[in-house]
Amino acid sequence: MFTTRLLAAVGLCSALFACSPVAMPSRGQMDILPAIAMLAVAPPVQRDASSLNVVGLTVSAPRNLLVSEADVYLPNADIVWHGDPLGDRHAQVEAMFAEAAAVGSAGMAEGYPVIVTIEVEKFHALTPKTRATIGGNFAMHFRLTVLDGISGEILVGPKLVVADTPASGGRRALREEAKGITQKVVIEARLAEVLRSELQAVPVPFTPLNAMSRNAFSPMDLTLAR
Repeated sequence: MFTTRLLAAVGLCSALFACSPVAMPSRGQMDILPAIAMLAVAPPVQRDASSLNVVGLTVSAPRNLLVSEADVYLPNADIVWHGDPLGDRHAQVEAMFAEAAAVGSAGMAEGYPVIVTIEVEKFHALTPKTRATIGGNFAMHFRLTVLDGISGEILVGPKLVVADTPASGGRRALREEAKGITQKVVIEARLAEVLRSELQAVPVPFTPLNAMSRNAFSPMDLTLAR
């Protein structure tokens, strides 16, 4: 009895489908359907720094960072810098970061707009005593934030970046200085290298606005926080 009913039901369904019209997509619809399906499942396309447009850059060394002018091997402070005449060490450090950032982001003037913020957390160069003897390490730590220049959303950070690099001392430092390789030259080159590497890793989603963003924004606005 069950088999007889099942066969009857199958026959009825077949008859219904045979009599019902089936709507087929037009040629245009058939062309666009695969594209829509791909957009639904495809991950967002990422672009590297060569496609960035750095439209804003802010560098700050907060004034609550402790400065030391002590000529000892390892001062207990946040900022240690003797490579410029005695003065506003916060401003001098900001200027070095700004110069390095300009070099590190060179060529990033087209593509997707981003705004970069750098906040110094630690900056230890060598004191005269350390530079003249044992040398050591340039310790440079900063917080990096990268914002979407269109939506204002955070793309990266705030991220702690450590850009430490060896620092020469004694006779080696003297030989380098004679060739123009000063502490400032080494520091700015290292910061530029690290910053460029960080920008190359910024994930920027591909959108139709990417194409519109080319040449649609003013040159980079560099700001030193005060």
